[in-house]
Amino acid sequence: MIFSFRKNCLHCKLLSKPIPVRDIWGFYNYKKNGALGSTILHVVILAAIIGGTILAKSLVKTITAPKQTMTLIAPDELPALAPSKTAVGGGAAAATATNYRP
Repeated sequence: MIFSFRKNCLHCKLLSKPIPVRDIWGFYNYKKNGALGSTILHVVILAAIIGGTILAKSLVKTITAPKQTMTLIAPDELPALAPSKTAVGGGAAAATATNYRP
């Protein structure tokens, strides 16, 4: 069967031997400098954001809405409207039922 593997395979012998490899990663200790630089950068950015909001608040003028005045007209001063020349019903169904001309 395909799934049955023999433990002692005669033609499966390890022919290669491991060789030592030069360590390319090394032990670098940049943690202190990186933390210091990151802290300074974050403080500068935070100061810029806070300073920018304070500066923007002082530069923007408060806009006040102008007072609106409205002239009221009493109902008796309105001119009377002339009556309509055609009588109108309500809605499209009423208009088509009364004005149907084949």
